[in-house]
Amino acid sequence: MVRGASIRGLIALIGLLPLLALAGGARAQVWWPERQWVFVADRDGGSVQVLALRSGLTPVAVLRQRDRSAVRGIAVDPRAVRAWVLGPRELDLHDAANGRLIAHYAAPAGMLLEGFEPADGRSLRVRSGGALFEPRPGCGCLARVDAVLTGREMRAP
Repeated sequence: MVRGASIRGLIALIGLLPLLALAGGARAQVWWPERQWVFVADRDGGSVQVLALRSGLTPVAVLRQRDRSAVRGIAVDPRAVRAWVLGPRELDLHDAANGRLIAHYAAPAGMLLEGFEPADGRSLRVRSGGALFEPRPGCGCLARVDAVLTGREMRAP
């Protein structure tokens, strides 16, 4: 029984390889091993396909936001079964299981978002023009995060 399920999973993964190979380096992809889900950004748009590999290649959801023109990054929150999708001018939070848009955070005027930045484990941060921003609930905006100086940087010259 288990061997048959493993073989089916391997076949599904092998079947997905051409799709991932077509993606190239510019297409965001994330693997969620606990659920055996893969998140793949569309090549020419701002949506993300969520696919389950557990029992073949099964569509789970599509993460869409009508104003998002491209996907610059995807981050998964496994505790809440949510996915963050970063576009050039916004950060969106979706329910990963059904695609529902939960929250939308606009970038500051004139800023283009570049990618996710490793954070302190309590928050999600994004880069733009050498600055860091994080979502602020209530305002629907991304707020600048002040840099935290290390001991070496705080010493007088």
